[in-house]
Amino acid sequence: MVIDMRYRAVLMDSDETLLNFELAEEKALRILFDHLAMNYDQVHEDYKRINSACWAAYEKGEMTQKELRIRRFSDFLSLHPHALSAETIAAYYENALSMQHDELPGALEAVRTISTSLPIAIVTNGIASIQRPRMESCSMRDYFSEIVISEEVGFSKPRPEMLLIALQKLGGIAPCNALMIGDSLTSDMRAAQNAGIDFLWYNPKGKARPEDAWIQYETDRISDFAKYALMNS
Repeated sequence: MVIDMRYRAVLMDSDETLLNFELAEEKALRILFDHLAMNYDQVHEDYKRINSACWAAYEKGEMTQKELRIRRFSDFLSLHPHALSAETIAAYYENALSMQHDELPGALEAVRTISTSLPIAIVTNGIASIQRPRMESCSMRDYFSEIVISEEVGFSKPRPEMLLIALQKLGGIAPCNALMIGDSLTSDMRAAQNAGIDFLWYNPKGKARPEDAWIQYETDRISDFAKYALMNS
């Protein structure tokens, strides 16, 4: 029996693959810290360190997303006390972040080109009230067939279920006929590996490639996304 290995769909991460999350986060934090009368330059590194640790725990299943949303700010307040509660601060920050949708250079052209031949599903770990407004308001929106957000489906990368749900939404496409594109080895690559989906690693910073990595393709240019996505279509 001949197995059809052609790509019939593309799954894509959002932040730091298509959207400029570093810029979005900075803008939102500046809005937040201005509201709290805190100096961004003096406190943002503490927040980012705490936030990274919380997301790492979330990806390992050690923390729920609901816990993460508050914990990162309660831990931050233990270093930089404020009269407002962690819950209030979290809500203010999430609202500010939901309005940021700056795109990485070349992202629009990449998804436009891919979408002429293959359906695209966004698969993003995140809070729905933040991620959905960002994805819905970006200029790439019309080229996405589906937007799958971890909070809405109950599974997050690196769990394979999130990617398999996306493939079902695209019409029941088999994992061997899909390509996952993302920048994270711990979430995007592992999710693709767990689901049996080919992975294109977007590696703009030239990070070292692990010897046992599940990476079929690698590029430091967004302009290469379409080349790999369409090569087997």
